[in-house]
Amino acid sequence: MIAFGDNQSPLYNAEDRPPTLCEYFYVILSDGLRKNVVAFGFTGQKIYMRRVWSKVWSTDWTQAATCYGPDIEWKELPMTDKFIYWNDDKDKGLRLQYRKGYDAIYVAGTIKPVEGASLAYEELIATLPTGYRPSRLWYQLCALSGGGSFCRVRVGRGGDIVISGYDPDGANAIKNSIEIYLTIPL
Repeated sequence: MIAFGDNQSPLYNAEDRPPTLCEYFYVILSDGLRKNVVAFGFTGQKIYMRRVWSKVWSTDWTQAATCYGPDIEWKELPMTDKFIYWNDDKDKGLRLQYRKGYDAIYVAGTIKPVEGASLAYEELIATLPTGYRPSRLWYQLCALSGGGSFCRVRVGRGGDIVISGYDPDGANAIKNSIEIYLTIPL
C-alpha cells in the first residue's frame, strides 16, 4: 500500500510533489510491485507521473501531459454593431468570450445594446467561428439586468447566437444588460 499522508510510509514527504506549485489529486495505477503515481493539479495545467518499485521511488516526477491548448483558452467573441460591452471601462473580464471544453463550448460575458438600438426577436448578437459551433440547435436562458428578467438565447449550428425571445418585463431590462453564460454541448 502506498500512503502519501502516512508519515510512517517510506514514500511520505509532503514537499515531494511535482514541480508546479499547486495542490494535487493523486491516482495510483498498479500491476503488483510496480506502481505509477499520476498527479493532477487542481489549478495547474499539467499532469505529472512518477514510478514506484517495491515501495521506493524509482523515477523523478515527469510531465505526462499538458491540459492546455488554443481551443481551451478564452478568446474574445466579436459582436454585431448593435451591442457593446456592459462595463468595459472598469472590468474587461466581462467581455463576451468563448472557449472549448472537453464536451462543450462555453460563452460568457455581459453586454448591452448600443444606446438607442431597438432589438427585435431573432436579433443576432455574435457568430461563433468554425470549430466552436454546436452539432445541434441549443437554447438557454440568460439573465437581464441582474436577474429580475430573462431572455432566451438560441445558438444555431452555423454558430449564430441570437436573442430568440424575452419575457414581457424584459423589454426595459434588456436595454441595461444581458448576462450571457452559455454551456453548449458539442
